[in-house]
Amino acid sequence: MPKRKRKPNLVAFIAIGAGMVAVGISTDNWGLLGGGVVFIIIGAASVVKARRERDTDDTGDEQQQD
Repeated sequence: MPKRKRKPNLVAFIAIGAGMVAVGISTDNWGLLGGGVVFIIIGAASVVKARRERDTDDTGDEQQQD
């Protein structure tokens, strides 16, 4: 089995983005609000990409075992 380089986990961006959105709303600062939304999108995209890679790896392993 070849070794794979470990990729950084960007799930923490969701929590950071949520905090930025909350501060942006409470201070009426559009810059923080927009930045928070961008962070949330980056974190969500990271989660989706990791799940897709995991699903393709699982199906590939099952086919090789047959």
